[in-house]
Amino acid sequence: MKMKKRIAMILALIMLAAWAAAAAGTGEIPAVGEDPRGAVYSEGDCITINDRETLRILRDAVNALEIGEKTEAPAEGVSAKLGFWFSDQSTADLFFEGHTLKTAEGETYTLRNGEALWKALDGVTDRSRLTVNVDGYPFTLGESTPQNMIDTLRCDCEPEGDNTFGISCDHGATWIYIRTEHGQMDEPILTVNAMWTDAYIEYCGFDGIFSIGRLDDPDAVWSPDGYTVDERDYLIEDEGMSAWGHWEGLDAWLTERYGAAPNPDGITEAKIPLSDGRTVQVDTNGTPVCLSLKD
Repeated sequence: MKMKKRIAMILALIMLAAWAAAAAGTGEIPAVGEDPRGAVYSEGDCITINDRETLRILRDAVNALEIGEKTEAPAEGVSAKLGFWFSDQSTADLFFEGHTLKTAEGETYTLRNGEALWKALDGVTDRSRLTVNVDGYPFTLGESTPQNMIDTLRCDCEPEGDNTFGISCDHGATWIYIRTEHGQMDEPILTVNAMWTDAYIEYCGFDGIFSIGRLDDPDAVWSPDGYTVDERDYLIEDEGMSAWGHWEGLDAWLTERYGAAPNPDGITEAKIPLSDGRTVQVDTNGTPVCLSLKD
């Protein structure tokens, strides 16, 4: 319970600081008047958006929003942030509680014309939950194929049986295991198990690395180690703590956000619902993830 309260407090402080920096007015919707260079969406994680078409859809959807009435009713849904940045270094940030707008003062306002925005954010979130980055390259369940992964990473591949392939990016020292429905190289990947690899793995902004000086690093924000950002940065710089191998924050986020729980083998297991009715299962054991797409 203490950990949940502390995490909530950290997230709240980050959100308030960002609002002050953006100087957004109370009960106002920031205008996104020019083409943004990029955006970040977060429900406690970190989704970076660079695709031009997605940015255009989000820009138009935000500009179509209209502020409604101030409301005291508890908002349904999770806290979220959508932030844009532009070529002149300016930013525009919006904070939500469910489908209401939240101000720095903690007030909430209803929104009109939000259907296009919620649909676009559902799509962005779904894709993020289905995507794992391996050595900096994204692979999406239900879309990427084993051949895509082999060609992109230039890695070794060995069939393992049961429609599973072993993929090694370090000449057989460690392996990632991927599965398709029929064990074909050109069909979509349904499972990526990266729990035993030494390759760089990133999922929903979590990469097991504490990034020094970064206040919004999900690994640090959700870490249960009890350190402040400054204390943790000092320990890393003074070589009192390694910056690598910290997946406890991912475990905490999956537990808090999606009700993850240990399975009979002691592995944390989360079932994340997607907007189209499918489910992605995420497993971790103080390790990078194992992702599986379920119908």
